[in-house]
Amino acid sequence: MFFFSFISFIFSASIIGIDLGSQYLKLAEATLSGFPKPFHVNGMKSTIPSAAAFKPTEKAPPFSKDDFNDIELTIGQQALKLLIKNESLGYRFLPFAVSRENYTNGCIADPKQTLALYLYNLLRSSEISVGVAIAVPAYWTNPQRVAVVQACQMINFPLINMMTDATAVAALFSSTRSGFFKNEAYKVLFVDIGATKVECYGLAFKWVDDKTDVLQTTVTYSEKAGGHFMTKLVAQAKNVSLKKAEKILNLMTSEELREIIKPQIDIIERVIFDCYNKSKSIFKTLNESPSFDEVQMLGFLSQKPLFSEIVKKVTNIQLVKHDLNPTEAISYGSVYATSVSYGLSPYPPGIVTQVPFVSMNVTCGDTSIYCVKDEMRCNSEIMEIGTEACQIVTITADPKDIPEGSSPIMAQYRLKNLTNLHFDKDSKGLGRFTMNNPYPAIRKIEWCSGLDCQPIDFEPYFANIAHLNESVRFISNYQDADSIRFEKSNLLGKIALLLDSIDLQINGQNEIFVELTNDFLKNYKEAKELHESGQLRNKSNEELKDLLNTINEIAKSLGIKPE
Repeated sequence: MFFFSFISFIFSASIIGIDLGSQYLKLAEATLSGFPKPFHVNGMKSTIPSAAAFKPTEKAPPFSKDDFNDIELTIGQQALKLLIKNESLGYRFLPFAVSRENYTNGCIADPKQTLALYLYNLLRSSEISVGVAIAVPAYWTNPQRVAVVQACQMINFPLINMMTDATAVAALFSSTRSGFFKNEAYKVLFVDIGATKVECYGLAFKWVDDKTDVLQTTVTYSEKAGGHFMTKLVAQAKNVSLKKAEKILNLMTSEELREIIKPQIDIIERVIFDCYNKSKSIFKTLNESPSFDEVQMLGFLSQKPLFSEIVKKVTNIQLVKHDLNPTEAISYGSVYATSVSYGLSPYPPGIVTQVPFVSMNVTCGDTSIYCVKDEMRCNSEIMEIGTEACQIVTITADPKDIPEGSSPIMAQYRLKNLTNLHFDKDSKGLGRFTMNNPYPAIRKIEWCSGLDCQPIDFEPYFANIAHLNESVRFISNYQDADSIRFEKSNLLGKIALLLDSIDLQINGQNEIFVELTNDFLKNYKEAKELHESGQLRNKSNEELKDLLNTINEIAKSLGIKPE
């Protein structure tokens, strides 16, 4: 259960699904009916800007523990207001910035630390009985996914499932559209137009033995196209602010928009074309019909007719739909997928098979093997290694396949029991690496000489453990200071309510005169003066507790229920 002892529970949910979009986080929760619904928290909408910004402070790193009393993070709309004035206070597109080596802007915390605090601020008042599922873009690299997991671990966040947006959408479609593929396979091309990305993937659904089998064919994408880039083009063309351009874009006809965003259209067409043709190629390899049955459009902007026209032109598929709730599909799907896996859903399970989403090298010492993406292999590969083997095995991605600025190192492992190997000096060693398809991970390592194979123990290797430890300290110090701030806010709120109640009793409309003892009257006037002048905020929490007790005594004498 995710909570903090000083917080009284306001919200309650069993499973929360989060679509970790670059511009907005979309939240959904499980319901007894089995159909998810939007999840509203802290008085905010279920769709929240992904922006995060620290309030201005004169403190500078390295921070002492006391410095964190002046360090406070804001999220959502409040953060956007701060970032307009000073971009170095945080990140407008926080998920986009996570684990990007070239993403620095002078903020006092790196994107991973900031994401941890964003999630902490977002759900700290929520009682979550099962846990949280997070969906990230299908093309994200392993380090980007690990960064999100580590951000959750640093705040003891109840992350119980992490999946790609394609997996979430597969769960949503298979749960709500099972009638489409009960008798034969049904193939769907998904096109997602987000704020800073255009993404496309193919999914083939089959009903097999009371469950859904889903094949994800490929993932193509661009982070050079999306709603944010289109808005900038409209702003330039109309000579208006980005905020006004966003409103204009939403009202423009297809003809007007096509002329202004032509560079964006070229990118979108290329992404869809590559996805469509690679998917057809994989279907042919599997001796299946290469044709798609429909296209589903995702993302707010995808609902504009122009983008349906683009899809029809590129693929010649005329059945283009928007009926999966384009803006909430991924958050809903993450709830479906997690509910099924925990036995909390009336829907049958679904199994998603994916092809490798990057081409990659598996390197041990001076020897490498190369696996090609979009091919149904890399499940088990053997490479020849010298008899002394190696200490570290590294999996690296082809830089052209990964998001700009993300690390090509997908995973590293330390081999542990090499000293126990006993092969003849003249024997040639063979390293047998069993890959965990489709993710760049190793499931099993053996070292062989002839027919003699010995298992190798291995563990994840983190080269930058010092920075991770520093991040943990940063988060811990922030949480300690924030718990004090939160308690102070509650105390100030209770004091303000009591003072208002006493005011009404003394100076009420009925002109009731209440006689207070001199001590009570003096304490009441002092508290009221401190409250109105704002000086109460300078008091310690212990001083505020004492004052609250005093005001409670005054309230009792007037027949007012104490706080």
